[in-house]
Amino acid sequence: MRILIVDDMPDARQVLRYMVERNSNEAIEAENGSDGLRIAKNSPPDFIISDALMPVMDGFKFLRAVRQEPELRSIPFVIYSSSYKDDQDVRLAMSLGANAYFLKPIDPVELWEKIKSILKKATQNDHAPTELIKEDAEYLRRYSEVVATKLEEKVLELEKALAERKLAEVTLQESVARMRAITDSAQDAILMMNQNGYVSYWNPAAERIFGFTSKETIGRDLHQLIVPEYYQKAWLAAFAKFQLTGQGNAIDTTLELKACHKNGHEISVELSLSALHYQDGWHSVGIVRDITERTWTEELLKQQEKELTAIFENAPFIIFLLDGERRIRRMNALACSFTGSSITDMVGIRVGEALHCLHAFDNPEGYGFWQCCQQCTLRQTIRDTHETGRSHLQVETSLSCLNKDKEQSITFLISTTRIIVYKSPLVLLSLQDITEHKKLEEQFRQAQKMEAIGTLAGGVAHDFNNMLGVILGHAELAMELLDPALPIFDNLQAIIKTAMRSADLTRQLLAFARQQPIAPRVLNLNETVEGMIKMLWRLIGEDIELVWLPEAGVCPVKMDPSQIDQILANLCVNARDAIAGVGKITIETHSVNFDKAFCADHPGFVPGEYVLLAVSDNGCGMDKETLEKLFEPFFTTKEIGKGTGLGLATVYGIVKQNNAIINVYSEPEQGTTFKIYLPRHMAKNEEMWKESPVTQVTGGDETILLVEDDPTVLEMARLMLKRLGYQVLSASNPSEAIHLTRKHAAEIHLLITDVILPEMNGPELGKTLISFSPSLKVLFMSGYTGDVIARQGVLVDGINFIQKPFSKEILAAKVRDVLDGN
Repeated sequence: MRILIVDDMPDARQVLRYMVERNSNEAIEAENGSDGLRIAKNSPPDFIISDALMPVMDGFKFLRAVRQEPELRSIPFVIYSSSYKDDQDVRLAMSLGANAYFLKPIDPVELWEKIKSILKKATQNDHAPTELIKEDAEYLRRYSEVVATKLEEKVLELEKALAERKLAEVTLQESVARMRAITDSAQDAILMMNQNGYVSYWNPAAERIFGFTSKETIGRDLHQLIVPEYYQKAWLAAFAKFQLTGQGNAIDTTLELKACHKNGHEISVELSLSALHYQDGWHSVGIVRDITERTWTEELLKQQEKELTAIFENAPFIIFLLDGERRIRRMNALACSFTGSSITDMVGIRVGEALHCLHAFDNPEGYGFWQCCQQCTLRQTIRDTHETGRSHLQVETSLSCLNKDKEQSITFLISTTRIIVYKSPLVLLSLQDITEHKKLEEQFRQAQKMEAIGTLAGGVAHDFNNMLGVILGHAELAMELLDPALPIFDNLQAIIKTAMRSADLTRQLLAFARQQPIAPRVLNLNETVEGMIKMLWRLIGEDIELVWLPEAGVCPVKMDPSQIDQILANLCVNARDAIAGVGKITIETHSVNFDKAFCADHPGFVPGEYVLLAVSDNGCGMDKETLEKLFEPFFTTKEIGKGTGLGLATVYGIVKQNNAIINVYSEPEQGTTFKIYLPRHMAKNEEMWKESPVTQVTGGDETILLVEDDPTVLEMARLMLKRLGYQVLSASNPSEAIHLTRKHAAEIHLLITDVILPEMNGPELGKTLISFSPSLKVLFMSGYTGDVIARQGVLVDGINFIQKPFSKEILAAKVRDVLDGN
């Protein structure tokens, strides 16, 4: 329902609005009858509740106006008044058509129940008002009687209140006069307040302390005058505590509080309260002393002490405060944790007894801290700081406390600073644990070095592949024109074999650089490794036992199956070479899950589910220096001519390209274990990869557009395609290729283009030419893929790609495969 509330008092409207809205109704408000009538005419409400005494138009006139409007006449109307309480007031309201007349105050719950009752009667049409006043003369007569009576009562009340106020003012002035004679010469501020908190006396000292004159304060609320808003609660609590007993005895109290000077600055005061009784009742007397300077100094010292303590205790490094004899005066929480002792146990002892330099661990005599720490200069650093005041930073040393494990090595960054406390020079010694930082720094340098080598290897392989392609292609073309019986035929075969071995070498470089093109498939790792076991047997020889320990039901992985073969072949060959005589190599798989807690303690590991491929041997093992360079290209411990140093570099590149993790554990004469954690493949709707049988490939007579910016590679590929029977259009750049396409009248079936070209790259050229000929098929070729075709070295699904260098047979098979749509 929409209920109209009309009352000139905001507090009264607020109470009624809360009652209405609490019962899920809409409240509309007006300040007088005139506003209420306008609102009702514009949008008639369901119920009206109005005060009687209001300016502009009172409740009686408002009620009469509503009942005279045909559209408003049926709306239930209630008068709610605290001023008009006589029977004639009620009779007037009822004669004007009011449904009810309620006197304030009334409980809101009871009022709402009465309203509901009126509404119920109104809906049942049971309400039949008594005879309404129809003549204006009759209405004016009754209305004048009510208003005249009420005005007379109000005049009498005002005259009485005025008389009482004058009497109170005379009494107050007499009290102030008596107090002034005693207190005008006082050094402390003396205030006097009545029971309402209004100032009745203000001496000259109060004017000096607070800046307000006596004329500005008399009769004003003391709290609002000199107390900032944010201290109001404290003052009110203090005065609430200061109460008078029922027997009229005063309770004295002294408090320290915050106040405000007239100019706005904050002051601190000491307030003593007591009570005095005058003719008009009890008054509070306050004696105020300005203690701002004393309080400010004390608070500043306390605050500084708290701040310094918080900084000292929460510092993210170990802190000792040492005196001239290097004895501990104070230490923070981390220092207590590191030494394993409380501050009470450590105060007064020398710092050398709390710390122990790791250089002493190898000393059979068990020399103390100061004897051994000469090697790390810490003792001299502390002494120099104390004697000269010169601070020292960036001093590194390895320390441990006496109750720690002696095998633990912690690298600290040391800093010392001289400070003056109460005219006594002290040394602030801080130790910051940078052990993990040093490890990460070394890992970062190693990663940078590997990345730089990888970039160089990828670039070299790209250019080398182009040259190998030309050598390999022309050798094959030459062999086709020669009689196999000729001696030069064998020379050409040797060239081809050497070129193919060189191509394998560049593929290893690309694998390390993580730039080789791959074709990932969903694999069952156990089945893929199982297919390699026989080949690995032949690879390692009969003297070495090969143990295969697969875990049943390991999760699938997604990667190029040839990369699994590369990993196993390289690791098993290295394991074979590490075994002198009879030995054993173990290959196993497991499902592994790393949580966040494990990864936090193992840098380089990422939370998730993995499939572990582990290769272990019981060979000669490796020392720490060898492990640090293990994956660098061309690093090898084998004799000259027995290793290229690219085997483990290739494994490293494959692992990083597949977002996997590799971990190596080895010790001299204890063997080696390589653990490779491959990410588990989560997709469920992809089929497992199955190797398809090799099919016989042939040439064709289709038209092929060949685009290559290297003239030697362009000519070699053109000759190969011509020998296979194809019609070849060749271009050395994209502009020439576009011109040939537009000029050529017949259909062009296939575009073979290099990935990296001037003007635009291969994919962009392919899109341009397909816009001319939508049926055109595209085959990309490159020495390495970069980021144009591959994302992190992995080819985008649906892209046809051939890796340089390639033989005539490989080119023929790939071209036929693309043209036939396989």
